[in-house]
Formats: sequence, C-alpha cells, structure tokens
Amino acid sequence: MNDPLMATGNSQQVVNVYTAGIYQWKAWRIVPMQRHRLLLILGLMLIPVLLAGCGQQSSTGGTHATPTPTPVPSPAVTKAPFPTATAGAVSLHVGATSYHPTETISVILSNQSTQAISFPDHLTDCTVIQLQRQVHGNWENVHTCLLLTPTRLHRLDAGKRLTVALVSSAARPWALGLYHATLRYSTTQSFGGPTTTIFSAGFQIVS
Repeated sequence: MNDPLMATGNSQQVVNVYTAGIYQWKAWRIVPMQRHRLLLILGLMLIPVLLAGCGQQSSTGGTHATPTPTPVPSPAVTKAPFPTATAGAVSLHVGATSYHPTETISVILSNQSTQAISFPDHLTDCTVIQLQRQVHGNWENVHTCLLLTPTRLHRLDAGKRLTVALVSSAARPWALGLYHATLRYSTTQSFGGPTTTIFSAGFQIVS
C-alpha cells in the first residue's frame, strides 16, 4: 500500500498543497487585521478633530455675549443769553454770575444821576431789592417779605452807591434757576409819583 507521506514522488505535491492552504489561511487572517488596524488608526486620528469641533460648538453655543450698546451722544445744552442790565445813570449790579442755594447774593445800587432817588423796602428778604426768578418764560418774585410792618421809603443821594446783601439759609435756600434783580425808584420823596424800574444782568443759582 502506497502511503502518500512516504512516497517520494507525491510528498512534494502534498507539501505544496498543504503550504498553499496555510498561506491562504494566513492571508485571510492578515487582511481583516490590517483593515481593523487601519480603521483604528483613522478613528484615533478623527477623535481630536471631533473633540475640537464639539468644544468650539459648546463654547460658541454656551456663551451669550451681551452686545455693547452704541453710546448715544447727549444733546447739546443750549444756553440762552443772560438778560442784560438796564442802561442808565441809575443801575443795578450783581456781585457774581452764579451763586449756590445758600449763598448770600450781593446787589449794588448805583446812582450816578444828578439828583437823589427814593425807593421802597418790603421786597425780597424785606430789603429794597426785588429778586425775580424765571419760571416757564415768566419772571416771578422770590423770598417776599413776611414782616407785618409798614413799607418805608429809602433815599440814595446823587453820586452814591448802596450795597444790599440778600441772605439765604438752609431752611430757605434759593431755588435753582435764572434770576435778575429789580428796583423801582422815583425822584420824588413821596409815594404815588411816577417811578422807573431797572434790572440787573441775569445770574444763575446752581447746585
């Protein structure tokens, strides 16, 4: 009986057949392994890209930036020109162009005419000067005299000056706004005669 493993002529053939089968089996094993490694490498390469994309999306989606509002320019403050003082030989002059609510206002009455003038008191703070404040385009008297005393006439000779101090306080401050001082005088020494009213230049009460 001929044994194929012992037969010299057939052993080469058997070995060749067996070797080819082994190679086919190894090739069958190697190809899937190579594919698996390739997919694994590609997967590892894609992980950082995916993580970076997710991180950026999360950062963009999670943060709601508040838009910076566009600054709106303040409207320009238009300052109307202050009222001017009455021109003439008899005039009123205020010591400053602005005061604070509790400051004393100084008003100078100057008589540069050739005759004496007379004027009443019982006006602002019971003095001979009447302060007026502009309210909605109209002039209103302020700090009227509260004393229950008769009104008297005062006299200022020609070429003389009189300084009047209008005193305010924390209990009765000047209201903020535009002011001027006024005085009504006469060249006679009695009530009821013709009078002339003069004004100072405007000034402000500021905070």
